[in-house]
Amino acid sequence: LQASRVTAIGQKISKISIEARVFGYQDAQDFDLDSFVLFVGNTKLRAKMFGALVKPSSLLLFFGGTFMVVYMLVICDVVTNPVMGSFL
Repeated sequence: LQASRVTAIGQKISKISIEARVFGYQDAQDFDLDSFVLFVGNTKLRAKMFGALVKPSSLLLFFGGTFMVVYMLVICDVVTNPVMGSFL
């Protein structure tokens, strides 16, 4: 979960830096603003697990899909529920 937060925050920082460049510091010199945007644009806050990029949407898809498969296996009596036994 922490890895997906790092990736999401990295994407938000990139968006905020572009908005700050255009709207935030109108009195600053263009060179300073451009160097700030280049610095933030080159930082890569991307968390990887087993070589794959970890995003909140991919975690939700993985855990949601796993839950649905286990739920269907319990409903079809392929796997019994250890607490309540069979549902049907």
